[in-house]
Amino acid sequence: MLNIRLLLLALLLVASAQAATWRVEKDGSGDFAIIQDAVEASASGDTIMIGPGRYDDTVTFTTPYVTWTVCVSLSGQDLTFIGAGKDATYIGPAVPGEMTNDGWRGFANWPNGVARFVIENVTIENMFVGMKVYPSLFEARDCRFSVCYDGINIHESGNPTLIERCEFVETHTGIDIRGCSGPTIRDCSFVDSDIGEATYGVYCSSVEDILVENCTFEVPMPYFPLSSGTIRNCTVLNSWGYGILMEGSNLTIENTIIDGTEHEWSIKAALMSEVQGRGNILRGSSWSAVSLAWSTANFSQNHIFSEADFVTVGGFTSPPAVEIDFRNNYWGTTDPLELAARIKDGNDDPSIYAHVLYEPYSNVPMSNEERSWGEIKALYKQ
Repeated sequence: MLNIRLLLLALLLVASAQAATWRVEKDGSGDFAIIQDAVEASASGDTIMIGPGRYDDTVTFTTPYVTWTVCVSLSGQDLTFIGAGKDATYIGPAVPGEMTNDGWRGFANWPNGVARFVIENVTIENMFVGMKVYPSLFEARDCRFSVCYDGINIHESGNPTLIERCEFVETHTGIDIRGCSGPTIRDCSFVDSDIGEATYGVYCSSVEDILVENCTFEVPMPYFPLSSGTIRNCTVLNSWGYGILMEGSNLTIENTIIDGTEHEWSIKAALMSEVQGRGNILRGSSWSAVSLAWSTANFSQNHIFSEADFVTVGGFTSPPAVEIDFRNNYWGTTDPLELAARIKDGNDDPSIYAHVLYEPYSNVPMSNEERSWGEIKALYKQ
C-alpha cells in the first residue's frame, strides 16, 4: 500500500512539473504577444496568463462544415486562460463587428476537441459569439461578455459546467447551453437595454439538473426548453414577454423575485412542464402571474401579484381532471370573490379538465412588500 501511494505521489509531482505557465503581453515583455501563438506552444495542463490590453488578432478556424474568423482557435489541449482583470484584458475588436454567422468568434473549437477549458478575468466583446466551445469540462469566472449575440455558447459538455461571477452586457443570449448535465451558473448578471425584444440571459436546452442561483436578469429572461433544475435566489426585472419561460421542463423556483412592467407573464410553463415554487415574489405581469399550458404547478408560501389574472390554465382537454396546487400563498387581496375571478381554470371553462386549489391562502395584508424572506414565510406558519 505504501508503494502504491508513493507511486501516485510521484506521478502527481511529474504531472505538476510538466505543466507550464506562458505569459502573453502586448508590449512584448512576455513569452508571446499574441494569444494564438501561446496556444500553439502549449501542452495540456498549461496556463496562459494574458496581460492588459486589447487582443484583436484573428485566425481562420476551418472544419469540413464551417469557416469562421476567431481570436483563439483551440486544438485539443487542456488549458487555463487568466487575464489581468475584466477591466484590463480585452479580447475582440474595439467596435462591434458583424452580428451574423459570418461574424467573429472569440474562442472556438470543434466537438471532442478540448477536454478542459478554464477562463478567468477577461472581457470578451464586440463579436458574434464570445465562446463557441465543446469541452468536456468548462469553467468561467470573473469575466465580462459585452455586445455579443451569444456570450457563451457551450454544447455537449460531458462534466458539470461552472460559470460564476460573470457579467453579460448587451447580449442577445448571455449563455446558450445545450445537451449538458449538472451545470451551475451563480453570481452572474445579465443586462440588456433593448426592452421590447425577447432576449435570453440563459437559454438552457436539453440540460439536466441545472442550478441557477444568486443571478440578476435585467431585461433578458431565463428560458428552459426540455430541461430540469433549480432557480434559486435570483431577480428577474423588466423582461419582455415572460419573466421565466419553460417548455417541456421540470423546474423548482425558490426565493426569486420576478418584477417589472414589461412582461405579460411572470412565469409561463408550457408543453407538459412541471414547476414548483416557494418563497417567491411575482409582480408586474399584465396578463397573468402564472400561465400553465398543459402544465402543472405546486406553489406555496409565495407572494403572487398581477395587474390582471393571477393564474391561467389551458390545455387538459380530456379527463381525468388535474388538480393544481396553489394553496398557502399571499395574493395581495383578502376578497375571496376577487381571487376566484382572477384564477382562470376549469371552473370558468368546462372544456378544461384542470382546477386550481388556492384555499387556504394568507389573508394578512403586508404594509411593506419588501419584507425579509423570514417575515414573508412567517405569514404562513400555523
